[in-house]
Amino acid sequence: MSVYSNIHRAFLQALLIRPFIDVQEGRELLAAIKSAEAGSDVSIESVPPKEFRAIVHTIQNTISSFDLDIREMPDQEDGNHCYALVNDSNDDIIRFATTHTLDEISYFKRLLDEMFDTSNTIYAEIMAVKSMRAISLNKNPPSERENQEVIVENANGEEERQTIAGAGIGLTKQEAEDCLTRFVDEGWLERDRAGYHFLSTRALLELERYLSDTYNIEEEEEQEDGTIRRGPKKLRIKHCGHCRYIHTIGQRCSDMHCGYRLHNHCAEAMFSRLPARECGTCKKEWTGEPVGPRAGVSASSGASGLRRAKGRDSEGVMPQRLSKAVKRSIEKSKGRRSTMFGDGDDDCEVDEDTDATTPLPRRPRNSLGRRNRTSLGEVEEEGEDNEGQPPRKLSRILNGTSSRRTSALHRRSNSPGEDELAESSHSAAAHIKRESLSHRREDRSEEDDDEDEEEELPRRLQKASLQSKRR
Repeated sequence: MSVYSNIHRAFLQALLIRPFIDVQEGRELLAAIKSAEAGSDVSIESVPPKEFRAIVHTIQNTISSFDLDIREMPDQEDGNHCYALVNDSNDDIIRFATTHTLDEISYFKRLLDEMFDTSNTIYAEIMAVKSMRAISLNKNPPSERENQEVIVENANGEEERQTIAGAGIGLTKQEAEDCLTRFVDEGWLERDRAGYHFLSTRALLELERYLSDTYNIEEEEEQEDGTIRRGPKKLRIKHCGHCRYIHTIGQRCSDMHCGYRLHNHCAEAMFSRLPARECGTCKKEWTGEPVGPRAGVSASSGASGLRRAKGRDSEGVMPQRLSKAVKRSIEKSKGRRSTMFGDGDDDCEVDEDTDATTPLPRRPRNSLGRRNRTSLGEVEEEGEDNEGQPPRKLSRILNGTSSRRTSALHRRSNSPGEDELAESSHSAAAHIKRESLSHRREDRSEEDDDEDEEEELPRRLQKASLQSKRR
């Protein structure tokens, strides 16, 4: 281990103002520090990666007593190793010692829950959140609005309780949008072209332990006797099978129940040395199913991210199936509709000898689409019994002729000495009857056309549903 010198101090000061640096940037920084100390230019080639790692190791041993550490992690996109200065202390005072308000910290926790709990299922490991969904998480839940008590040590070494005010109602939509932009500018989040926000390398370096402790939990099941049985741990935070670092972007096995994951650069490096592309755990063929924002993009475009072909929705949840009671009610409603529109058995006459059905004439409908109480046959019989008098119901509709007017015409025809008026009334009644019969024929033809369209509509709907299922 080299001696801690001004070069180490200057390098540590440079880390304090940077979210993280990679090996190339660290070598350039050390070359600039050495140039300032020597008074002459020092090229980057004179600072090999081995010397850079030795200086980082010396700084780690020096600052470890102050609960500080320099952590290393490869970038999940290109594989370049990055270094960041993080705080290892986990007490409540350090947790709240930040430039962000309590509402903003609670908002960031809700973003983490959305990424690693809601958008991280067995069918799609997106682990990212859309911009509109992130802005809609602006309000704090009621449980976080209460005050919190923290136990700290005073100057005398005695423990005392301090009350920390709870979070407020939350942020407004505009404040949530501004806070989201600030998280991106500070390097905690990254945003891609599709509008997904996901954790950056800096956030993964500092929050790796927190994510594992928070989301890799054991499933608890309550027994009949009241005891709680702990099941297997549900691993929402997984690690790469090649480099062993945290895995939130990359590839997964085609088997949904297999936990083998690989970064993109790790998959290229590993399969380039193997004769076949197969999973390291289940030995199935490796197809490279996407993990991360690409899983959400491929699912929205109809690819295999969320397995929509198997009938699951955007969250990877099977839709609720119809129960038998619901199906029976649907069939009853279909039966009522068929009876209403003349598709039932009441419009047919059954011959007892041959069991053949003879369709009866359709009853006329009124303006509301309902059947008139008087059937077509009854109207014709009424017209035959009263040759000189038109049907009463039709006389109220056709040509504005009322029943009072027709009765007055009949009274005049029965009076002596008015035979001409009687003949004219009979001719008028016959004319009205002929017009009513012609109107009924036109109505029947229109009803038949409407019924044909009503019978064609279910066929079209059934055909459209079959086409959607095939897709």
